[in-house]
This record gives sequence, C-alpha cells and structure tokens, in this order.
Amino acid sequence: MNAGNLNGRNGMVRGSGKVAGNYRNRYDGRVYNSGVRELNGSGYVGLNKSWGYSHLTVSSFNKRLGLIEGARDSASGRFAKDVLALNDFIITRPVTR
Repeated sequence: MNAGNLNGRNGMVRGSGKVAGNYRNRYDGRVYNSGVRELNGSGYVGLNKSWGYSHLTVSSFNKRLGLIEGARDSASGRFAKDVLALNDFIITRPVTR
C-alpha cells in the first residue's frame, strides 16, 4: 500500500494477489483444473480544501476458479480428459501421471 498527502492533494494505491495450484490426492495424483488465482487492486485520488473534500475511488476484484469436471474412465476409475485425435475427433482418455 502506498498513500500520501501533498498540499491538499492525496491518493492511495494498493494491491494483493493469491495463487493456489492444483491439489494432489493419493488416489488420482494431481487433480487438474482445481487451482485458483485472485488479483485485487484499489486506489483513490482526492483533494482536501477548506470547502471540504472530493475523492475518486476505483477498485478491481478478479478471481479465476478452476472447476473440476470429475469425469472418470469407466475401466480404470482415473480422471479422464478430452484429447484431439488425428482425424479431428475428440476422444476421452484417462489422465496419466
């Protein structure tokens, strides 16, 4: 965070972020698309005078969540994902470690 006041003009800016990767479990190994990413920011500029004050405030909140589809291969029980085959067809294959 950074803030200041100079001759009645003031402002502040701050930001934060969080990142969590895909989790693992002992049955499936890495579970793809289970992570999260969050970036936040806010700030303001303002003017303080004898008549009062005026501030312009902005903020942004961005969060990207991974959603696990949970499709499993019927033969092995492992998570499955869609892959592109040579003939432009999409087929489902088990995820390998």
